[in-house]
Amino acid sequence: MNNNKGVTCRLNIHILCIIKKNGGCNVMDVNDILNSLEQNTNNILEKYESLQDEVSKKNDLIIELQNTIEEKNKTIEDQKQIINSKSNCNEEVVGEFGLLGDMTKIQWQIENNASYYIEDNKLVVEGSNRYANIYLYYKENEGDYVEGALTKYVLSIEGYVENGCTNGYIGSAKYPIEKSFKKDILLTSTWQRSLFIRIMLNQSQYETSKLFISKMKLVLG
Repeated sequence: MNNNKGVTCRLNIHILCIIKKNGGCNVMDVNDILNSLEQNTNNILEKYESLQDEVSKKNDLIIELQNTIEEKNKTIEDQKQIINSKSNCNEEVVGEFGLLGDMTKIQWQIENNASYYIEDNKLVVEGSNRYANIYLYYKENEGDYVEGALTKYVLSIEGYVENGCTNGYIGSAKYPIEKSFKKDILLTSTWQRSLFIRIMLNQSQYETSKLFISKMKLVLG
């Protein structure tokens, strides 16, 4: 390394000055001193590189912990969403609107700058970004499932597209969004006894999309 050469040169000059001042000394002694100094320099450099590696590992750990915290916060928000969706429902509401309750009162989670609002009793979903979507988690009622089996649900949904939604879907890619749609979507719960429902406007492309949903009712399959 150039820095090492500079250090060695300065040390050589310094040592030569000392030798001259003291009337000279054995060449072997000078070489031993230089070798010792070079070894010390190498040891310092190795220690420095080792410390750099440790700092890099610590930084990676910090990033990993930050990602874990973000995932935990997202899980907390998802759990809040489950609670919010259940608070919208009672026996009378379920009888009229289904297990999700009144569509106009559902609180959705949003991703990739999607947005939603209610207009003339319709759910309006908009977004332009890639993978713009809204979703929710529905927490199963204990009396609606059997231990050791996943529960089937049917989501009856009606609506139409005003803009975009070229590769959009509801529930899964098996149920693409058409210009005007009225469909029954089969959904399956998870072993965590919750049901995940997603309305995807755009997938991998950027597109200005706008969707109107006039009816949405979830029932046991």
